[in-house]
Amino acid sequence: LLAIIAENITTVKSDIKDEPVTEKMLGNVERASQQASELAQKLITFSEGGWIEPQEVTLELLLKETSALYPRMEELSPDISIADDLKPIYGDERQLRKVIRGLMQNADEATRDNGEVPRHITIAATNTSIPKNNSFGLDQGEYVQITIKDNGKGIPPDQVEKIFDPYYSTKD
Repeated sequence: LLAIIAENITTVKSDIKDEPVTEKMLGNVERASQQASELAQKLITFSEGGWIEPQEVTLELLLKETSALYPRMEELSPDISIADDLKPIYGDERQLRKVIRGLMQNADEATRDNGEVPRHITIAATNTSIPKNNSFGLDQGEYVQITIKDNGKGIPPDQVEKIFDPYYSTKD
């Protein structure tokens, strides 16, 4: 339904010229329909099934591309360290990009108010072995570990267990 709405908005926008007020209003409707589409996609992903498309992902490329496209990455004095022999992983590339982008945005926001200069973010990826009976609840085996750190104030210890809740935030 949202695709039909967006398509019709695009068609109407191409038909009207020299009507700035109408174009602006249609632009607002177009952005709102895009946001509604993104929200619907998130809700479906949180429900059983979702639109997750697992495939083999080369993390080195994903991390470098995603961080390079973050608009204020240079302000964060980035330090990116990726193992030369980093193994590919199996996951949904689109979802992984969202997570990485979200973590970069969190680092950006967290370091704005800390008073430290320079603001800093470290992104690292390494291969790691997880033993039996580990504290992560993972099966024994080979994994890829991604670490993203910043020099912001951090998350209060009593709230760390909430970070994987879909709507958790420390923002007011």
